[in-house]
Amino acid sequence: MLTTSFEMLQKAYEGHYAVPAINTQGGTYDIIRAICMAAEELKSPIILAHYVSTGEYSGHDWFFETARWMAEKVSVPVAVHLDHGDSFERCMEMLKIGFTSIMYDGSAYPVEENARRTEEVGKVCRAFGVPLEAEIGELARLDDQGKAMPGSCPGLRRKSSGEISGTLSGWPAQRERLRPGGSAA
Repeated sequence: MLTTSFEMLQKAYEGHYAVPAINTQGGTYDIIRAICMAAEELKSPIILAHYVSTGEYSGHDWFFETARWMAEKVSVPVAVHLDHGDSFERCMEMLKIGFTSIMYDGSAYPVEENARRTEEVGKVCRAFGVPLEAEIGELARLDDQGKAMPGSCPGLRRKSSGEISGTLSGWPAQRERLRPGGSAA
């Protein structure tokens, strides 16, 4: 059953469980089918993640139509997610095709520019009723001694899903989950 990632993640939050997001690696029928059938067998909602680069090969519309067809064959919630959309135009293309979840990655831009671009994408996503995840900032680039390299952002990367990840006090990156409202989980 096709749904947005917001609906399934809200239920997961309330029910204290996780929802897997699986990279479909090009989105062949066999991969999409196997993921959906496994989700059905496990009675688990699933997010089918689609990357721009693999869609250039298989076709973004083909991927969506195949994912939607499989979502109609199972009783569990299925979201079709654009992962790391690289531009406003790309995100709009996926919304028009029918994707039910969008991730905009503007981390190549300075934080202020990224935030402005993210808000532009967010306005349209809200009009479509589709949730937006955003890549804000970047992780620190570390040298061999684990110190932040010059020119990299030693701060955090924040995603709109409520996850913050980054180099907080050493390597590897540590993660902290937040509850709505910003308090630590």
